[in-house]
Amino acid sequence: RAHPLGRAAVRLGRVVPDHPGVVSLATRVGGRRIVPLPIGADLPRIC
Repeated sequence: RAHPLGRAAVRLGRVVPDHPGVVSLATRVGGRRIVPLPIGADLPRIC
């Protein structure tokens, strides 16, 4: 926030151990939604 471009920065989330590897968001009514991976996102190599 010390930099002029970061003055309006806010915390958007936090890391919790509940669901590793999954991004979810809290809704205004108290529910949770899973945020899907973007289409075309690279998957980790399994070899």
